[in-house]
Amino acid sequence: MELLRSIGVKFRTVNTAVGQEPDPKRWEKALKAKPKPKLLIVTSTLSNPSGATLKEEWRLMLVEICRKAGVPILEDDIYGDLLGRARPKPMRAFDDGSTVLYVTSFSKTVAPGLRIGFALPGKWMDQAADWQCRQTIHGGVPPEYVAAAFLRSGRMESHLEMLQSVYAKRRELALGILSRELPEGVRVEDPKGGYMLWVRGGRAQGMDQVAKQCLEQGVAVVGGGIFFAEPPKEACFRLNCARATPEDLARGVGIFCRVLKVVLARTGGRKNRTLA
Repeated sequence: MELLRSIGVKFRTVNTAVGQEPDPKRWEKALKAKPKPKLLIVTSTLSNPSGATLKEEWRLMLVEICRKAGVPILEDDIYGDLLGRARPKPMRAFDDGSTVLYVTSFSKTVAPGLRIGFALPGKWMDQAADWQCRQTIHGGVPPEYVAAAFLRSGRMESHLEMLQSVYAKRRELALGILSRELPEGVRVEDPKGGYMLWVRGGRAQGMDQVAKQCLEQGVAVVGGGIFFAEPPKEACFRLNCARATPEDLARGVGIFCRVLKVVLARTGGRKNRTLA
């Protein structure tokens, strides 16, 4: 979003959240509004940062809505493999290549150092190949070779099962602490997959203070403002459970909750605590 904004791209957003059913009328309104959108970008599974995953029936419906509106979809499925057996079919499975451009990456699954992925551009294949050539001439051969060798080894499925198990335990640990320690008026949703948690509640003015004070104590949290086209109406934070050891994760989440309590008490944003 920051990159697109820097080159003058304007956004029209439709909010999503874990457990929130999309409203087709809101999608249609956003697609029909002037000026007409040129592209709909959707992270269909474990959306960053909310963790929302579109159900299959809503994927089919959204593809049909965009097909009728003449608006192509860029489906970013970078986190899809982290959801496990509950993973819905990608939106591309409900399309013939005329509406959905599908992209994904190995950086969230095989290894973060492999900054490579693949795309199914559909009818835009020739244009995509031309853009790729103009920007990079060709992909990075060494990381592509490593990724190909790993995929041929047959270990991808067991590797994903290991990641899903580890991340589930870390989410459970963090969610347990958050359910006990979050101040009133703050909520967190369980995305049922991946390694990120989305915490929301309280006055938005306190986000920078919370992030700064946490960092001073050795804990990095991401203030949610960077994920919005417009400033958010409430404080929100993305917590990453992937890298820290269980001990460090518990310590970090505890520090975050304590700092959040102090800042919200100071700004007056406290109501009823909710764990979804």
